[in-house]
This record gives sequence, C-alpha cells and structure tokens, in this order.
Amino acid sequence: MLILGSLSLFAAGVFYAWSILREPFGFTQGQLGMNFTISLCSFGFGGLFSGLLSKKVHLKLRLVIGAIMAGAGFVLSTFASDSILLLYIAYGMLSGLGIGFIYNSVIGSVNSWFPDKKGLSAGVLMMSFGISTLIIGKIADALFDISGFGWKNTYYLLAAFIVVSVALFTVIARMPSEKDALPSPKKAKSNASDEGSVLSSSEMIKRASFWKLFIFFTLFTAVGSTIIGFAKGYTLSLGAKESLAVTIVGIVSVCNGLGRLLSGAIFDRMGLRITQFITSGVVILATAVSLIGVLTSSLIIGIIGICLCGLSYGFSPTVSAAFVASFYGMKNYPTNVSIINLVLIPASFMSTFAGQIGDYAIIFTVLLFCSVIGLFINLTIKKP
Repeated sequence: MLILGSLSLFAAGVFYAWSILREPFGFTQGQLGMNFTISLCSFGFGGLFSGLLSKKVHLKLRLVIGAIMAGAGFVLSTFASDSILLLYIAYGMLSGLGIGFIYNSVIGSVNSWFPDKKGLSAGVLMMSFGISTLIIGKIADALFDISGFGWKNTYYLLAAFIVVSVALFTVIARMPSEKDALPSPKKAKSNASDEGSVLSSSEMIKRASFWKLFIFFTLFTAVGSTIIGFAKGYTLSLGAKESLAVTIVGIVSVCNGLGRLLSGAIFDRMGLRITQFITSGVVILATAVSLIGVLTSSLIIGIIGICLCGLSYGFSPTVSAAFVASFYGMKNYPTNVSIINLVLIPASFMSTFAGQIGDYAIIFTVLLFCSVIGLFINLTIKKP
C-alpha cells in the first residue's frame, strides 16, 4: 500500500515542475505565474472535494476520477500553445483538480494503515510527491529538446505515467476495516502519537486552534510555493547557467522531499511542540539566507537559501497533516486534512505577487516578514 501509494504521488508530483514544464509556452511571466496560482488553487479544491466525497464515493472511484482529470489536463495543454485561457483550464484547473483528488485519496487511505507512524507515513508519501520534480522534471526537460519527440509528446507521456501509476494503486487501494489488526499508537514521551479529539469538519473549523494553524501554514506555504514557481529564474538572476538552473530546480525538489520525510520523523519522535519550533526556525533561516544571496549577488549563498526553502516547504504538508490527525482525530481525517490543505489557495497568490514584482530582494524581504509573523502565531498554537 505504501509503495504503490508513493508511486502514485511520485507520478502526480510532476505537477510541481511547472518552472520547467512552462518553457514551451510563450506567454508573459505574469501569465505563466497566474497559471501556477490557478493550478495550486485547483489542487486545494480537488483535495477538498475528494475529502467531502470520501464517505459517499468509493476510494477507487475517486482515484479513477483524479487520474482521468489529471491525464486529460496534460493532454489538453498541448493545444494551448496559443491560448492562455485554454492553458488555465487544462493545466491550471483540470490537472490541478485531478491531482488534488489523487493526493487526498492516497494520503487519506495509506496513512490510515499507520496509526503508530502517522508522521513517517505522511513523510514517505510526500517525499515521493516532492522529489518527482527532480527526476521527472529533468527527464521532461531533456525530452523537450529531442528532435522528433518534443514537448507535446512529453506531455502525452506524463499523462500516461500518471494514469498508469494511479491505476496500479487503485487495484489494491482500500481503507482498513474492523477486521484488520493495526498496531496501536505508541505513547511516546513527547505524546507525539496521542490521538486528539474526534471532531467533524464543522466542529474543527469552530476551534481557535484550527484558524491559528490555518494562518500559520498559509504564511509558511507561501514561502515554498513562491520558490517552486521561481526557482529557475532566481538562480539565473544570480548568474547561473541554464543547465545549472534546471539542475537546481530539481535539487530544490529533493530538499522538499527530504523535508517531508525529516519532519515526519521529527514529529513521531519529538512531538508537537518541538516540531513547531523547528518548523518555524527552518523557514526563517531559509528566507533570510535567500535574501542574503540576493543582496550579496552570491550564487552559492542563493543556492543554499533556496535549497533551505525547499526543505522548509517539505515541512509544511507533513506537519500540517500530522497536526490535524493529532489535534482532531482520524475518523474524519480525509475531509479535515483537505480543509487545512486549502492554505495553498491564499499562499499561491504570493507566487503571482512575486511575478508582478520581479525584484527578488523585495520578494524575500516580504517572505522573511511572513516567516517571522508565522513564528509568533506558532507560539500560541496548543493542542486542544
């Protein structure tokens, strides 16, 4: 279940390689940035719809719906070279919704099999989702330049890979039943694995703790989503060659994946409170180093900075998913986690804002400010 779930998310994670996949489209930076914003918003809504349908629509059907939408979005994108509106609909909306369905369905089902390792399970899955950009993105970039193959066939290949990978998981995908003997949550010294109150989504959103978490992860996610969309341009602005810039985009995704795995392990071992402090510390360090890279025009410092940003971005989905499980229980987890994932919608507009500004010194100053504000909010978040 974990292996095939990870494969599905690895295929779906190519969605985040937009800074590479956007190369064939000759639109403005602002228009291309808006497409990434639309895709992130659609991803959030796709996860929400999947979560809301989780008790009425079978898991396998939700996976099939997601695979069809995501695959169709990539295929239709090949007809959008002269139409930004079609690109918004195909890649931005259709693929985004589909991958949101896939993501929520895989995370919700696989994590339910690991009550004793919530953080690590989420970390492995999300690491697969994160490192996809390095491997598949790099392959896609190379395929673009192959004579006789080109970017359209590359998009077709990506669509097929997503559909086939999700289909393999769909064969075995199921939620655990009462007959399945699952390991009991361990009572760690840090109480990291204690179950929270079993709350419905309507009860959860009435809690002050939820809104503090939502605001904190919105600010936190804004840093990562901005870097994902502008990693290549940022590296080029510091004097990197094209080939190095493409490689750095992939490395940022590796750091994203490592952050997801590392944060899950930290959560399981050290618990909520320490994970909160480490999470804020990483994102503040990341934005500060990236800003120093711009101010000193240092390629090395800049690369270190955006790699740290990638690492910090990896903390966000894993920690938020683990917090929801520990704060509000597993009974309504698919829906509850899809609601917290809506932080992608307000956070994604930071990427569009960055595209309009174009000045990386200003961008990272704003992101550093967001990180510090997030720290103060984080300090007030306590388990209900």
